[in-house]
Formats: sequence, structure tokens, C-alpha cells
Amino acid sequence: MKKIVAIVADQLEKNRLPSVHPHHSMLYPLSHAFRKAVAAKHGSWCIDKVQVLHKPPYQFSRDLVSSGGRLRIGYVSSDFGNHPTSHLMQSVPGSHDRMKVEVFCYALSPDDGTAFRKNVAKAEHLVDLSQVMCV
Repeated sequence: MKKIVAIVADQLEKNRLPSVHPHHSMLYPLSHAFRKAVAAKHGSWCIDKVQVLHKPPYQFSRDLVSSGGRLRIGYVSSDFGNHPTSHLMQSVPGSHDRMKVEVFCYALSPDDGTAFRKNVAKAEHLVDLSQVMCV
């Protein structure tokens, strides 16, 4: 375990993406500061992937007129496939009332061809970011 802590500390010190995922960091004897730094770095990594699309930041509307009266919801995950997270939430993106909600799913992992991914693909917008290179 000490070796894992040392590796994560080295990765954070070198401003690299930690090899420990934020959710998994709870399993290791890391300090709260390390866990927070791991989560922040992974969050920044996700933002970098989205910004590569060269789209302006989304401007939240105070009313729903600009979106045709629909609330816009986005899900970002590297687990839209055969993964426990998908097993639990596979039907969520497709279950919203499309008259009231516009759903965006941003996949950070490639399509694994499973039924779990197909269920997520039922969302109105599925954007595969798995091949987008971060700079």
C-alpha cells in the first residue's frame, strides 16, 4: 500500500493524471488532501476532453424558453458499458420524459458493443469522447 501512495504522490507532484480513480481512492490509505487532489485532477482531465470539441461553455438559461421548454441534463462517464455503474443506471438516460428533458451522454470509453451501451445510446444525444486526444 505504501508503494501505491508513493506512486500517487509522485504522479500528483509531476502534475500527471493519477492512476488511481477518485472512486477507488477510498480503498487506499490516502489522506483526504490526496483524495481531493486525485478527484480534482480527474475532473480537470474530463474538462480538457470536453474543451477539445472547441465548443463555447454552456450558458445556463434562467428560464426554459431558450431550450424549447426542456431541461437539459448531461451524464459523463467512462462506464457506459459492461460495468457495475452501467448495470445500475443503464435505463436512466432513456427514461426521461423527452417532452420535458433533453439528455446528453458523454462517453469517455469506447463502445464495447454490449446491451448496457445500447441502453445508454437511447439517450437523445450520445457523444463518444473516447478517441478525443487531450493536449
